[in-house]
Amino acid sequence: MDTSWYFVIASAVAVYGILFFYRGLIRQVQGAIEDGKELTIDSIKDFQASFFVKVAIIEVIPIILIVLGFIHAPVEGNSLIPVILIGAFYVSAWIQIFMLRQETIQLQNEQSPNPVIQTLTMLGISLTGSIPLISIIAIYTI
Repeated sequence: MDTSWYFVIASAVAVYGILFFYRGLIRQVQGAIEDGKELTIDSIKDFQASFFVKVAIIEVIPIILIVLGFIHAPVEGNSLIPVILIGAFYVSAWIQIFMLRQETIQLQNEQSPNPVIQTLTMLGISLTGSIPLISIIAIYTI
């Protein structure tokens, strides 16, 4: 197996695993909105704490796969297809994150998003992008 596929699998597991837990976080926030609670950083602290623990657990598998990719270096063959796949994973995560953001904004009946929703959106984007970025850099440097 070509080494670059370790990085592709690591990116897929990280992106979709984090996205799964991010969707759960947003559903909890939407439940709080439906219950009439005010959205502040303090009100979602518990939701975020459990989210970060779940993300840390799901990140173990991609990190192991990245280490295996470095152990079995160098990357041989065409690296364009794996990079395109990694990019597609990340773009699909962006689309789903922004769809969840729009659902939450519509649930609030506001035109502009609450700062908490903005923060959670940027959190989701940055967390889902870390392993794909590492994978793309690894594919082109080893």
